[in-house]
Amino acid sequence: MKLDLFSKGGLYNFLEGGCSVEDAGEATDICVWLLENLGSPDAELRDGLSFTILAKILMETPNLEGSHLKQVLQTAIDDEHLFYRIGETGSDSVFMRSFSVLVVAAVLERDGRDNLLDTDTVREAIAAVLRYALEEEDKRGYVAKKGWAHSVAHTSDALDSCIVHRYITVEQTDLALDALRHLIMSRDYLVHDEDGRLAETVYRMVKLNRVEFDIVKDWMPGFAQHTYGTSLEPSAPGWNAQNFLRRLYLRLHWAGDSDYFKAVVEETLKSVDPLAIQS
Repeated sequence: MKLDLFSKGGLYNFLEGGCSVEDAGEATDICVWLLENLGSPDAELRDGLSFTILAKILMETPNLEGSHLKQVLQTAIDDEHLFYRIGETGSDSVFMRSFSVLVVAAVLERDGRDNLLDTDTVREAIAAVLRYALEEEDKRGYVAKKGWAHSVAHTSDALDSCIVHRYITVEQTDLALDALRHLIMSRDYLVHDEDGRLAETVYRMVKLNRVEFDIVKDWMPGFAQHTYGTSLEPSAPGWNAQNFLRRLYLRLHWAGDSDYFKAVVEETLKSVDPLAIQS
């Protein structure tokens, strides 16, 4: 099969045809090639076409084996993808990083379903996601004329895939909580629904019993620290913490889950919410 991987027309045709590739090796090659498009500032090429096709191949190609997923995964977490120009802010390099972490999530989701990867490969990928969560400095959500960067939301989604994976270690689960707090307490105001994605990850972490409740309970009060100055105007971390806790509270309320956990979230929220502080 001949596919023009850098032509929108060719990619449109491939996507409309269902992204079906009979040969697993060829499907893997297509995925690796498409990774290069994830760094494009063209949202249609990057997100609407290349990532959409990547995810579809990774999740739906029936004859992919562990070796194929491993090749895509190890390419996605290397220095030219997940850690490409890590530490830069305000540049287009964020697109490569923030969409590479979604590829990691897709591979882990496929493996979680079909048990194709070995333990070491998965734990290496989880370690890379944990490192990326701490090292990404560009927290932009939507970038004018270039579309979504959304590094915080994408990282939260990837952490969710890590947390529910059978091969995650207890230590890595604890580090995932640290990473989530780091994202929530960002020095940048998160205004593109990142709070909802982060809340969903923590909700699933507790709901699926991936972490002991007492650990999460002890984790919650940290959001009340260093979030306000001399006024009741929240700093960026304070703003983000409020929104995260509100979304988590509502998620628990609407699901009708764990009144005890909801009470812990409410108590923490009272310590960071200006209305509660003034009352």
